[in-house]
Amino acid sequence: MEQKVILEKIYQKAKECPDKCCVLEKERRITYGQYWNAISRCAAYLAEEGIPKEMRVAVVSEQTAVFLMAVSAIHLAGAVVVPLEKNLSENRIIEIMELMDTPWVVGRNLSMPDKYFFIDFNNIDKFFEEYGSESQRWDFPQGNALADILFTTGTTGMPKGIQVTHFTNTAIAENVIDSVELAEDDVELIPTPINHSLGLRRYYGAMYRGSTIGIVDGVIYMEDFFEMLKKYKMTAVTLVPTMLSILLKFSKGRLGEFDHQLRFIQLGSAPISKEEQKELCSLLPNVRLYNTYGATEAGCSCILEFSRLQDKRFCIGRPTVNTAVGFVDDNGKVITATKDKPGCLFFEGPMTMAGYWKEPELTQKVLQDGKIFTNDIGYRGEDGYIYLLGRKDEVINSGGNKIAPVEVEETMLRCEKIEDCACIPVWDPVAGQIPKLYVVMKSGEELCQEELIRFLSERLEFFKIPKKIEQLDKLPRAYNGKLLRKELREREEKKNG
Repeated sequence: MEQKVILEKIYQKAKECPDKCCVLEKERRITYGQYWNAISRCAAYLAEEGIPKEMRVAVVSEQTAVFLMAVSAIHLAGAVVVPLEKNLSENRIIEIMELMDTPWVVGRNLSMPDKYFFIDFNNIDKFFEEYGSESQRWDFPQGNALADILFTTGTTGMPKGIQVTHFTNTAIAENVIDSVELAEDDVELIPTPINHSLGLRRYYGAMYRGSTIGIVDGVIYMEDFFEMLKKYKMTAVTLVPTMLSILLKFSKGRLGEFDHQLRFIQLGSAPISKEEQKELCSLLPNVRLYNTYGATEAGCSCILEFSRLQDKRFCIGRPTVNTAVGFVDDNGKVITATKDKPGCLFFEGPMTMAGYWKEPELTQKVLQDGKIFTNDIGYRGEDGYIYLLGRKDEVINSGGNKIAPVEVEETMLRCEKIEDCACIPVWDPVAGQIPKLYVVMKSGEELCQEELIRFLSERLEFFKIPKKIEQLDKLPRAYNGKLLRKELREREEKKNG
């Protein structure tokens, strides 16, 4: 791993290619020279305002260049960034700031109590226009210094704060570059929330590579999304699965118009269905299509180019350049996991977190000897790729037979009458657990359990066939499309007392 922090790479690019585009918005182009100048001036302003080194600074997200510039300026000033959701209430912001032991917050048009120090985006956006000599010379942060504290949850419940150093961000940036073969002349559109780890780390990767990013606020305003693609000749896009679903459903195949312009599309934060993989491959036969696997605790750890490897079921791809992957048994012993004897996956490498903020017991449970332990059950195939069967608490143990819920779901989704589905374990007095399936029927279709069970019986082993099928109007999913199985299990437990 190269021992340079992200800021040093931005600075170098600004000196070497000051006129190269760095960040693109719908109505604004910002060069590397302008961007570094704004970062430097903003960092000086933050220091003058009194932000101490190593202080946590909450930054309320918005999908703009000034948000990203503020993140980098806080780093340059020697402080720590705590990115927050853009729609949090002021009470919730204060609650998280108290958790972080900080009175400092950056955002737009907030009404904070007098004991807090609020810096408005409106007052620092001007640094993009004030372009001249740097106000002062800066020492770059030490690599082992804390850079970010990222939250794993949003608006309800007290979140976990994941501590990330500058060198961890460098290692993840190298993983990002390696995963999709990011080139210096790539222009990548990021509609995903840039306060979340996926979007923020795509930004870090681009800055480290010296390429260009474009920012747009999601895909709901679809014309803005396609206008950015066309206007700036974007060569890449990063999406979460829900955004892909919206584009496929409502854009009437418009993505296909960019088949010879785009080089790659990367999806992350959650798996995508096989049907949507196939549809995207059909629309963009000349584009590299990737699904990334990782965690906020260990970023961009595995990558699958599914446009080339569509036949690999349950595969999350190869480990990225700074990532080592291994497996342990139920006793925590490192094993050679196989398809017949899978184990719990762990990550090891410089891209792992430093620990959870003020959570020493949880840190000790998850992070041991530099390894991040997950609850994902899987193995390394003979082809060298990593395969996952599901989470430890989601894999169904039915009379000693292990059932991967995703296999049942993928099979059910091949039925043309099914819009969505989810498989969970339910208690059984004989087998211990049996699979139950929740389904969302397509418009105009009616549930017929016998027909669906017959469909599955023709494609799965007998012990994998759900004994119960229940219809719902929709399934609980997170913002990124990730299925919230826990809510379904809680629903089942409540119903059965």
